[in-house]
Amino acid sequence: MIRKISIIALIAFFTFPINVIGETVINDSLPSLQKEKYQVFFVQSVSPQEALEVLKNTVSDIVSINHKAMLGNELTEGGYFVQTQDTKAILEDYRNSYLGFLNDLANSANQNTVLDPMSKTAQNNHNTNIKVELAKEDPFKAVQVESVIISGNNLIAHDLLKLSKIRDVKAISEIFHEKQIIEHKNTNVELQINGIDPTKWVPAQGTSYIHPSSAGGRYVQQNMYWNSWWNVSGFGINSTYEHDFFLYNYDNRTYLSSNQAANGIPTVSYWTSNLPRPYLDTRFGDPSGEKAYTIGSANGLDIWPFNQYWYYIRTPNGNTSVDTGKINAQLGYRNPSWCYTTWCSFQDPNTPIYRLILAWNISAPGTKNWNR
Repeated sequence: MIRKISIIALIAFFTFPINVIGETVINDSLPSLQKEKYQVFFVQSVSPQEALEVLKNTVSDIVSINHKAMLGNELTEGGYFVQTQDTKAILEDYRNSYLGFLNDLANSANQNTVLDPMSKTAQNNHNTNIKVELAKEDPFKAVQVESVIISGNNLIAHDLLKLSKIRDVKAISEIFHEKQIIEHKNTNVELQINGIDPTKWVPAQGTSYIHPSSAGGRYVQQNMYWNSWWNVSGFGINSTYEHDFFLYNYDNRTYLSSNQAANGIPTVSYWTSNLPRPYLDTRFGDPSGEKAYTIGSANGLDIWPFNQYWYYIRTPNGNTSVDTGKINAQLGYRNPSWCYTTWCSFQDPNTPIYRLILAWNISAPGTKNWNR
């Protein structure tokens, strides 16, 4: 979530010929772009194999692949960060990352010791979903690619035109130009003057897991549970929610890899969540001595009580074998309301951050249950 300095990513909608903000491109008159990144959305989701087959037609690098998958009756969304440009190796590592995530979730479920009867029912449903997926012959078949982020130089516009003409992709419906950001003022956004009571939006309980991953590297998983309709009554039509997990980095040593892109997005191996409209949050504006590993929900209004919500982030190993962490709960809002990315999520200035687990009372590696 953006803090202090307010900026949003400028989202450009393209039809072909491409219309680029600030310049118009017609037919083969193409712009010279310097290592730009674009998020290419498939009009209809495709399998990872199909997505990679399509992208073989381009010279741009694949940065990450974003997908949806059903985990039993839970809709999950997430992303895989590409480690190589070899198609066969990408597919193998992508599959291993997804299976590793399922196995890590199963391992976390075995450690859970929650709590009141209603949350236990939600946890049991979640655990059953994991077992059902792992019992399938090929759980990776559940993964459906929604978009890819590609990076390239002056040839990327040629690639975008080429992709738009591939029949089985049909069209590129949106292209997200990461580098174009504009100053944003808090206009036409209804905020509570006196803030919102934490019991109306902060989850009632949950569990934090930070452990070695079965897929290699290490992972953090955060489970959260809202226990009544009152507990979610503070979310409005444009509300966002962030369950901010931080590792101590004032000594420049973290249990998870602290690498990040220039825009503050953590360079992770794999991330996913069943939160409504999840996004991997940027560290933009965060203090350098605290490294955030957060997946936010861009649609807080769709957070329902009595469900087990969670997010999962896997990274390469950090540069220390022990660490400490904390968790903050943060209420925010989307502006503009039609944008669901980290760049359009802002902290509600009138609702204070809620300290769920104080600094630095989480041990990594380790598991910790908490109550609000």
